[in-house]
Amino acid sequence: MKRKFYIKISKGNLFIVILSIFMSGINVQSAAGSGLTDVAGIDQGTINVTGPVTSATDGSSLPGLSIVIKGTSQGTVTDSEGKYTINVPEEGTLVFSFIGFQTEELAVRGRNVINVT
Repeated sequence: MKRKFYIKISKGNLFIVILSIFMSGINVQSAAGSGLTDVAGIDQGTINVTGPVTSATDGSSLPGLSIVIKGTSQGTVTDSEGKYTINVPEEGTLVFSFIGFQTEELAVRGRNVINVT
């Protein structure tokens, strides 16, 4: 799923706003010819990511493990078999956490399957 956002700059430095957008890693497209002035269109795709989460110690599945998209409150938990599915920005980061285990952050980088041990 792709979402488009438009930012209208009424006061301030357009260059700094556009530079900040580029630095964030979001795919930016120009809205020239749209009738809008000083506008940058942002197109950030999302993908479905799935995978199992297992213990590095004994390889057992980890049901109830929390997975959150970094910088948001959106997330999910692993099912009874330690598997998860989440819709995430292509360049987002997933944060995996579970009581008694070290929290791990993994960049999605367009991958549809991320296995976590």
